[in-house]
Amino acid sequence: VPDPQQSLQPTAAHIGVMLNWCKSTGGTPPEVEGAGKLPAGVMPCKDMRKAQVAHPTGDPRFAVLQPFPASVSAEEADPFLMCDEFGPTVSKGREEDPDKFSVGWHPHIGMDIMTYLKEGIGRHADSLGNRQDFNSPGFQWCSVGSGIEHAEGGGTPAGETQHGF
Repeated sequence: VPDPQQSLQPTAAHIGVMLNWCKSTGGTPPEVEGAGKLPAGVMPCKDMRKAQVAHPTGDPRFAVLQPFPASVSAEEADPFLMCDEFGPTVSKGREEDPDKFSVGWHPHIGMDIMTYLKEGIGRHADSLGNRQDFNSPGFQWCSVGSGIEHAEGGGTPAGETQHGF
């Protein structure tokens, strides 16, 4: 983070490193090109086993570009992070129906969901009855446990930009 006095505005370089925790080797985290020094205690990922080309899948309104790894052991994929960027796009407007979302209802099981907004206003609803609007920069985190359904999006006013992951 370039300046601790400024609000945290992660870059793709920060996020890729900050969310790839690896066992500490006792060293000091190196600088990430263009991102400044990492916060104390955050270690970069030191070993990447496999990279693959991503292909769109799922809801065409919110195409997921990175599928889950097909055959990776828990030892190699724990923790596992799937990160899909959306935007930047210009919003067509806030959804007026409180039950309509740009990313419709869909299930999640056994993994947490986090949406981070760099720009725009986020909306979230889930099958546990939770509903939340949140401003950028900010995030919404949902622990799904044995399973829930959720929907999100459609909170940014017309003409404004929405960008997040």
